[in-house]
Amino acid sequence: YQRRVRGLSLKIKMRLSSSGSFSVESDKLQKFHSELALIQSKISNTIVTTLNDLWNNRNFAVIDAHFYPQCTNHAPIKSTIGINDFKQYFVLPLFDAFPDLKWISHEVICDGRTNIVCRFTFSGTHKGKPYAGFKPQGGKICWEGITIIHLDDAGLIYETRTLFDREGLFNQLQGERRKKPEDDKPEKTEHK
Repeated sequence: YQRRVRGLSLKIKMRLSSSGSFSVESDKLQKFHSELALIQSKISNTIVTTLNDLWNNRNFAVIDAHFYPQCTNHAPIKSTIGINDFKQYFVLPLFDAFPDLKWISHEVICDGRTNIVCRFTFSGTHKGKPYAGFKPQGGKICWEGITIIHLDDAGLIYETRTLFDREGLFNQLQGERRKKPEDDKPEKTEHK
């Protein structure tokens, strides 16, 4: 069996034992898994650093450096094609509406090659321009979501798919109180 992952080649010798089960030369497999874990860690760190630079440092240069020119961005409020549309119709409206916008990465999952999932939180005060048709009311807004990121063979982001509770965000933008996790706890019921 031979497998190639981002320039690493792995050959696994499998032997059929007398009991009918397969055994694998584990030292090579362990080395492969160690190298794969290192690759996953490097990719995850690069993605988090890139997104942190974009959202928290407002560094547009990372889009030009790390995104494929015709990247596709799927999002609940505005989807885009190409880095210019991504900047103008996805990133800038967030910056314009939330001057103090902050992005926090909570969890990153990487398959070691081209797919990354990042769980994040955005927060900010809606005191800038209208966002998604909602006029600013000066309220603190916070929403969580995930972004699925696909990389091409050169390591450029060619597609993102962001998912979050759009209705929950819209309720906050309308000035409704943000639901706290303890609000979701079921009420105690008495059993007779």
